[in-house]
Parts: sequence; structure tokens; C-alpha cells
Amino acid sequence: MNRHLGLFTKEDFQIDLRRQRVVCPAGKIARILASSMAWFSADDCARCLAKPQCTTAERRSIYIHRQEDLLLQLRRRRHTPVGRAELRKRVAVEHRLARIGAIQGRRARYRGARKNELDLNRAAAIANLHVLAGLRTAA
Repeated sequence: MNRHLGLFTKEDFQIDLRRQRVVCPAGKIARILASSMAWFSADDCARCLAKPQCTTAERRSIYIHRQEDLLLQLRRRRHTPVGRAELRKRVAVEHRLARIGAIQGRRARYRGARKNELDLNRAAAIANLHVLAGLRTAA
């Protein structure tokens, strides 16, 4: 369930790629179409007791990625101890990259790789100074 909105996420649905179907938490089945979408019946959704937790739309649809089998494996893996350890490492790196992106911005500021590399180094230095400032105030 989505912690932010209180709604079901794709992870709450059973995706069966071999049978080309998706089963919702209430047990309703939708076929995966050639368009890579699985649409649940509007009648089923209207009568469903779980609809307030499922969607704000009249009926639910789920997009099936062309590499959904890999995504399913990765979702299962993140619930294992090894997967959690990998996520912890990744979160630390992504947090630092996000901080640099907030300082530097989303687009290159200059023309040419050399000037933009210098700008990236400047943003990284500022991010490091923010970390050091935080450590000083915590001590």
C-alpha cells in the first residue's frame, strides 16, 4: 500500500506474466492486453469494498512494463536481507547525488565538458561543506 496516499500500489497486485493476467487485492482478474495495459472492469470496481484504498478513478488500470519480469524479481529481492543491504548503499549515494543536483541544477550551465566538470566539482565541494557544517553543529 502506498504510504503517502493510502492507496494500493502495483506491488499489491499479483502479476502473472505467464497467464497474461493481473489479480487485484480483492481477487478480481484483468487480462493484460497487447497495449501492455490491464484494465479492471468498471462494474467490478464500482461494487468493490476496497475501491477507496485502490483508486480515485472509476476503474483501475495497471501498466505492464516490457521488462516486468525483471522488475518483479527486483521488487522481491528488496525484501530480502541482501536486497535491503544493497538498498542502504544505494540510498546513501542517491542522497548525495540529489544534494549536488539541488545545488547545481538540472541542466548544464556551460558549454563544454571541462567547464561543466569544474561546475560539478564546485557543487560537490559545497555539498561536502554542508555535511561538515552539520557535523559541527551536532558536536
